[in-house]
Order: sequence, then C-alpha cells, then structure tokens
Amino acid sequence: MRYPRQLFMRSIAMAVASLFLTAVSQAQTGEQSWLIADLAKSKSQVIELKNRSGSVIGKINSSQVLLIDGVYKGVCAVAETCPRFYLIEGATPNAMAAPVGPSGTVMINLGIARMIGYDASQWAAVLGHEIAHLKLDHVTERMSVSIPMEIGEAILRGTVGNTAGILAGQYGRQLIETKFSREQEHESDYLGAIWALEAGFEVDGAVRLQQSLLKRYGNSSLPWLQSHPTSQERIDKLQGLADRLRPER
Repeated sequence: MRYPRQLFMRSIAMAVASLFLTAVSQAQTGEQSWLIADLAKSKSQVIELKNRSGSVIGKINSSQVLLIDGVYKGVCAVAETCPRFYLIEGATPNAMAAPVGPSGTVMINLGIARMIGYDASQWAAVLGHEIAHLKLDHVTERMSVSIPMEIGEAILRGTVGNTAGILAGQYGRQLIETKFSREQEHESDYLGAIWALEAGFEVDGAVRLQQSLLKRYGNSSLPWLQSHPTSQERIDKLQGLADRLRPER
C-alpha cells in the first residue's frame, strides 16, 4: 500500500514538534539552572546558588559572573544574535547549545566556570563556539537528515507511530546534549574564534582552552569531548587559525 505524501510529511512535522516540546520540558525539569543576566544583578560578592527547595548547592563570585556576562554580550554583538544564557549545575566541565526559545539557549556549568576562571579570552572562545552551533543551525541540520531517514524506515516497517515517539525522546535529549559531528565542531571553532577576535579578545583563547582540557582530561576521558575532534587536533587547527588571524605588530 502506498503511503500518502501528506501523511508522511505530517508525521515528520509532528515528530519535529514533539522533539522541541521534549527539549523544552527537559530544559525546565533537568539540572538546576540560573539565568546569567539575573545573577549579574546580584549585590552580593559571593552568589549562593540555590535549588528549587531553597538549599544552597553551589557558589560563584559575582565578579566572575560579571566578567562572563560581559564577554557573552560582546560576542553576541558581533554574532548578531543573543540566545538565552544559563549557568547550570555540574562538576565536570561542560558547555552546550540547544535551539530552545526564540534565539536558542546556551548553557555553561559550574565545572567549566571553575576551570576557566577569569580568562576572558577562553570564555569568548567557548561562548562563541556554542553560539556558532546555533547560528549555523547545526542541530536542525543533523535532525533534518536523521529524522526523515528513520521515519522513512519505520514507514516501510509499518511502525511509524511508535518510532515517532521513540525519536521524539531520543532527539529531544540530543537537543540538550548537543552531540555534533566533527565537521560541525570545526566550523564552530572557526567562527567562534573569529567572533572572539572581532569582540576584542585574544585569538589564542581557544588554543588555551583546548590545552587546558587536554592537560586535565586527555583526548577522550571527558564525556563532553567524546563526540568531538581530539583536543590535540583542535589545538593544531586553532593555532594555525590564530597565527593567520593575529594582528601584525
């Protein structure tokens, strides 16, 4: 029996809608999160990070929050987009981006805040990288290939309803986990480094970030990096880019 084209397209549309609803739900009910812009308004020297029950689960200096917020706004200005920006809990360094909300969402956790500290150029590199994933529409690019293929296979098996539900959960989680291809990672490294330079930060920040990750975690022990190119590979490419972009003295 032939499957009507309009029903096929409707199935894809419903699956994609479910993905985004799942992602929004997970963003709201997953790790504890705090808007960086709200934290930057704090009058306290040390900001206590509280969970929904009011218990303190972490602390961060307001001076660091102000630096991160300032770097983010600078990178957003040259990128011509400014996603929502959250700090989330988590001891193992991580940063991520997801197409949730009008301009998307960027998240950093406490682990990466402790690792980078007050190095503004490293912050420009990592934040530019995550914004680039959204600007380049990497999540949709990945989904536009994977979802139709998997639903198409389900149609042939006659199990589209069940498969659409499974895909919704699977890709909803990936919208938050943001596992990108190696090519996409290199593209975001490149654009993020250019934005960092245009925003007035040292172009070597991205290199220092990868050197720090390599020293601390090696090439594959950090979950954040398992789907990424190795730190040494990124260091080599970013160093070459930095040498080309560095202003002549």
